[in-house]
Amino acid sequence: MIVASFDGRTTVEEAIGRAANGEDRDGLLRGIGGMMAAGLIVVPGARPPQRQGNAAIKAVAGLAFTRCRIGDMGVVMPVFRPLLGWLYTPAGALVLLALIVGAAIAWAGRGPELAAHVARYGDLGVGDLIIGYLLFIGAKLLHEAGHAVAADRMAAAEGLTVGAHPWGVSFMFLLPAPYVDASSAWFLRSPWRRAAVGLAGVATDLLIAALAALAWAALGPGALRERMFDLVVICSVSSLLFNLNPLARLDGYYVLSDLLGIPNLMARAQAAFGRLVFGPFGMASWPAAADVPLGLYAAGSWVYRWTIYLSIFWLAGGHHWLLAGGVASVVALLFLALPLLRLARAAPGAFGRAPARATVFAAAVAGIITAVALLPLPNHVVVEGVVIRPGLSFVYPRTDGQLLAVAQPGPAGDTPVLRLQNPETDRMMTQLRAEAAAIAIEGRRARATGTEHVDSTLERQRAVANQIAGLQSEREQWEVTAPPGTLWEPLRAESLKGAWVRRDDARPLGVLLSEAPAEVRLVLDQWDGPAVLAALAATNDVRMALRLRGGSAVETEGRPLWPAIEARDSLPSPALALANGGSIPARTDDQGAARPVERVFELRVAPEASVAWRHGARVEARIALPPASLLDQSWRRIRQALQRRLAV
Repeated sequence: MIVASFDGRTTVEEAIGRAANGEDRDGLLRGIGGMMAAGLIVVPGARPPQRQGNAAIKAVAGLAFTRCRIGDMGVVMPVFRPLLGWLYTPAGALVLLALIVGAAIAWAGRGPELAAHVARYGDLGVGDLIIGYLLFIGAKLLHEAGHAVAADRMAAAEGLTVGAHPWGVSFMFLLPAPYVDASSAWFLRSPWRRAAVGLAGVATDLLIAALAALAWAALGPGALRERMFDLVVICSVSSLLFNLNPLARLDGYYVLSDLLGIPNLMARAQAAFGRLVFGPFGMASWPAAADVPLGLYAAGSWVYRWTIYLSIFWLAGGHHWLLAGGVASVVALLFLALPLLRLARAAPGAFGRAPARATVFAAAVAGIITAVALLPLPNHVVVEGVVIRPGLSFVYPRTDGQLLAVAQPGPAGDTPVLRLQNPETDRMMTQLRAEAAAIAIEGRRARATGTEHVDSTLERQRAVANQIAGLQSEREQWEVTAPPGTLWEPLRAESLKGAWVRRDDARPLGVLLSEAPAEVRLVLDQWDGPAVLAALAATNDVRMALRLRGGSAVETEGRPLWPAIEARDSLPSPALALANGGSIPARTDDQGAARPVERVFELRVAPEASVAWRHGARVEARIALPPASLLDQSWRRIRQALQRRLAV
């Protein structure tokens, strides 16, 4: 308030006299002096303080946080005030809550439709991304206009007037987005009103999301409905995951700062984290007890930001490796290289102030780097496989019908493993038998009256008899009986019990297997295959732990059966494909079979103990590898993930 009264005619004493209202005049004078010393207030004839640091580093670091001001939003405020002003009142909050509840009710029970929209995001094109970004810009403009309107209303409640609403373009997680400078809210005395200004954008987003959700529920399938769903996702995710999150310097951060009464929360938290890490080594001042919560907040913010940056990189990698490389370059330069460069520039000063503790810090860092890069650690790999039992024969439905009974998995005896029924066949059988009886009566009458109709009657009798025999043969196929000495595995039959099955279904209902020992076939990709096979070949007595996928306990051990099959372009089971929950990236060939994108290695393993694993069961094997450093193990996995994601 004092600074706002500096108009070139009012002296500092006069401004303090108007605003003091009995407060500490000396404290206010010291505050004004501090602002002058920091260069925040320009005094004619005085030289501004010289800021330390490298100008080039600051220029590069400012690229990610640049704000380009375009103009004043006051020109369009007469439009936005009646459009959004009602929302930032108690009645507006109740209306917003009612709209959100109504949208939730409208979306209830529509899981399959929503899942179909979400699945669409797995194959987005450039046009979809452009449309989504334009929707984001439009929603963000209304979001920022909400801050400006709320700032006007909250200022008017305290008898103040906001003179201007500067707006322009800034960067939000590397993406250009519109912004409105709502720093005029700092003049509000009530922290709750300042928090209301901070939450105004989130309220606007939720209003847009609720209205779009209701429109989606009312529209039929089409492009407009898809855009409404996109708008719901954009507004809800951007508000709840980004803007409302206090770990980034967005709306939630300023609300938290206002309610806690801690101005410059992020800067103070980062300074506290620096004192906690570098203070004991003399590279910063000694930490205090109050630095602990602030330091934890800074660490959480750091983890959150890097999670967002890596997620952006991962999404970009799904479209093109050049786009992912650009994101990785910007993130590495701004948030990894520059902080390390600043640390390196600060290190000589720390050695000058406290050489002994700085030396200990440098030695500890060097020790950690050496241990990560050189210290060998136990190494292993977990690979997936599938249980194969020899003597496999598939069981298909031999006729159309309802699946009434399915035998339990295990040894097959004389009892049927499948039993079907077709009421239509029974009705046709009854009708044909009645027709046969009627034809027999008609034949006897024809023979009694003459011979001219006897031949046609006999032909009809033979035709009906053939139909009855065919239906009788079909009824005999309703039961499927397995030969003794085989194992029955109901693959799909268990889930289809009571359902209607067709004879032309190409998928088997179950399998019959001989009682020979099971075999586990492990599939190794191009990264794990050579290392695993080399490690197994170098050991005479090899035993690997085997367990069912998802289990925690090792159920048995197995021995590899040589030779391994290399450069294989097929999978022993489609369940091992990445699309079916496996670990091998695969594609579908012209025949509909799953083919690995890269050729794979197949290793057959014989379990040492007799296990009651079903045919097709998913198995995991833990195979020991030669010890390697943490850096080698991590880099190997990172390269594997990058190669698969970027397709290079």
